[in-house]
Amino acid sequence: MISRTSTARKAEFIEQALAEWQDGDWSFTDAAQDFDSTLDLLPPGLDRYDGTVDARKNVNRLGSELIERYVSGTGLGDDGALAVSSTFRREVHFLKQFTWQFVINDPSLASLQRGQVRVIQDLFHDLSEWTESEKRKQRLPTRFRDLLDLAHKEESGYAANQRAAADYISSLTEEQAYDLHGRFRGAARASIRDGWVAY
Repeated sequence: MISRTSTARKAEFIEQALAEWQDGDWSFTDAAQDFDSTLDLLPPGLDRYDGTVDARKNVNRLGSELIERYVSGTGLGDDGALAVSSTFRREVHFLKQFTWQFVINDPSLASLQRGQVRVIQDLFHDLSEWTESEKRKQRLPTRFRDLLDLAHKEESGYAANQRAAADYISSLTEEQAYDLHGRFRGAARASIRDGWVAY
C-alpha cells in the first residue's frame, strides 16, 4: 500500500482521491493531513497482508471497528437529514480509494475481470440460443428448465428465455460457470456424471 515515507506515491494517491472527491472544496494540504489521520486508523502491518488466519482476523476486526466508528458518529441533524461530519466523509473517501486504487484498478484484476465478463456474455448467449434450438427440453439442466417455466409465466418468447438464462447464470458458483463455459466450448474435462449440471 502506501507508507508515510513514500512521498511521491502518497502525493499521487492523494491527487487521485481529490480527483474523485465531489463533496465540496478540499485542498491538497488539508487532504494530506486527513490522509495521515486515516492511516492512523489502520493497524501496523496491514500493507503486508498474507492471508493467514491472524491476518484475516485483523482485517475483520478493523472492519468491525470502522463500522462502529462511523455508525456511532452519524446521526440526524436539526432538519432531520442525515448528519455526517466532514472528517468521517473524508476518511471513508480515503478508505474507498484504497480499494479502488490498489484492488479494483489493479491491472491483474482488470484483465481477470475482462475474462469473467466474456465468460458471462458467452454463457448468456449460449443458454439463450440453446433454449431456442433445443427440441427436447429434458436435455436442459433441471434448474434451468424450472427457471424457464417461471419466466414464461411472466413473459413470452425470447425475452423469457433470456430472463431464465440470466437467472440461471446468477445461480452458478464461479467454478460452475467456468465448467459450463468449458462444456459449451468442448474444452471441459469433467465427467458427464457431474451432478450439478443435470440439476
